[in-house]
Amino acid sequence: MKKLETHRINRYLHGTFAEFFGNTTYDGIWVGKESDIPNINGIRLDLIEALRECGITVFRWPGGCCAEKYHWQDGVGENRMPRMHFTNDVNKGIWDMSFGTDEFIELCRLCDMEPMLVANVSTGTVEEFRSWFEYCNASAETKYGAMRAKNGHPEPYGVYLWGIGNTDEQAWKTAYNPYLYAGDYSRFVSALDGNFSASVSEKLPNGVTLVGLGLSIRHGHHDWPAKVMDIITNNGELKGPDMLSVHHYLGSMKDKKCGDAVDYTDEQYYYLLDSLCKYEQDIEFHKQLIADHACKRFPTYIAIDEWGTWHDEDRIEKGTHQRQTMRDAVFAAKALHIFYRNSDSVAMAMQTQTCNLNESLFDTSGKNFVKTPTFWVMKLFKEHLEQLVLEDSFTADDYVDALTSVSDDGRRIVLTAANSHLYESKSLTVCPDVAKMSVSTSSIVCSDDVRNYNSFDHPDLIREEAFDAELPTIVIPPHSVIRIVFEKDK
Repeated sequence: MKKLETHRINRYLHGTFAEFFGNTTYDGIWVGKESDIPNINGIRLDLIEALRECGITVFRWPGGCCAEKYHWQDGVGENRMPRMHFTNDVNKGIWDMSFGTDEFIELCRLCDMEPMLVANVSTGTVEEFRSWFEYCNASAETKYGAMRAKNGHPEPYGVYLWGIGNTDEQAWKTAYNPYLYAGDYSRFVSALDGNFSASVSEKLPNGVTLVGLGLSIRHGHHDWPAKVMDIITNNGELKGPDMLSVHHYLGSMKDKKCGDAVDYTDEQYYYLLDSLCKYEQDIEFHKQLIADHACKRFPTYIAIDEWGTWHDEDRIEKGTHQRQTMRDAVFAAKALHIFYRNSDSVAMAMQTQTCNLNESLFDTSGKNFVKTPTFWVMKLFKEHLEQLVLEDSFTADDYVDALTSVSDDGRRIVLTAANSHLYESKSLTVCPDVAKMSVSTSSIVCSDDVRNYNSFDHPDLIREEAFDAELPTIVIPPHSVIRIVFEKDK
């Protein structure tokens, strides 16, 4: 067995993302303090408990597309007034402002998640961004720190993760003009120059992490991010973004060959899972982009900050809910494995979105709250976080996608595996050094019918169950995901 010292599985690979489309925020996250749905200061209690349970570590907000229309001062203080919804959400013509910066930070603190805020570069200003940064991070002696204190939060929040814009508005809605985004990025970043005085340094001991824009190769404009980086870094002489944002969805909304969310054919089942090679291609593309165009004196990483399935039924006019079957669970497992295997360069990933949209963690409707197959996979896989990828610890049949990680002291090994075969069990054999360790926990996410899905009427058709794993050869049922934690006896 071999530890990959360069491949520590970053805790921020288990992130999530939410914005204001459909019922993602309102009902999904925020029900209001007076709601008869159990809540903490207006935030759903079942959501808080479930985010803790599945180990989400970082939360990106308020978008996405909605970030480029959001003005943060509309969502703080008393007497907040709704705003016209400028995005194409026919069911939500007015934008409620009840859930704003303070509520978002409270959600993150309740769930031990790091907050990531995304600046409005399209319809906002540099001064607005600077003021938001001050509201989050400066002492109450400053103008906007005093505003935060007046709103009941005297201590700075210490928000160090900031996204500079969103891909849709900055790339394809500007006809892929690299000069526009590169200029905007440089102007917005300049707003932070000299801001790390004593008033913020205590809460930001490591400074700020800025996420600029990469661009998935699915857009077909491979030269756009290279030109952006060359302009920002002055051809590799100056510091660029700390991370490059990449968004990539797979499913019938993007490719009809993937089939329906539930009523897909066997061929369509495999087609979607095979499409995950596009994530690997995106990562390799951005690795080379960084090697060729980033400043060598400063590390640059990749943030896959929007990933997941997007099926054709998930449309705003239909209410955005997307059913998830075991195909989505296997998809999530294989996607996470891709990110882990590339953890030397992929530092952040956000499944999309938290509630009621795309490959969400939860579906809600009033008091109804359902955990999706993706939630269960995230819960199983959280045991990998902060460990090192481990090679040469098992052999596996075709159709088995597996990965092991090990703690720094070598006393704990986590194995996760997905058997993507629709009808046949497949085997995985661990090496003797692993087989002689004790199994501390062993779980499986599975369902007899691959096309089953959790619903408000049947919320537990797919869930975590105990898994009896015989060693050294583990037999994995068809279309299922397992996790085994091994520990050395003291």
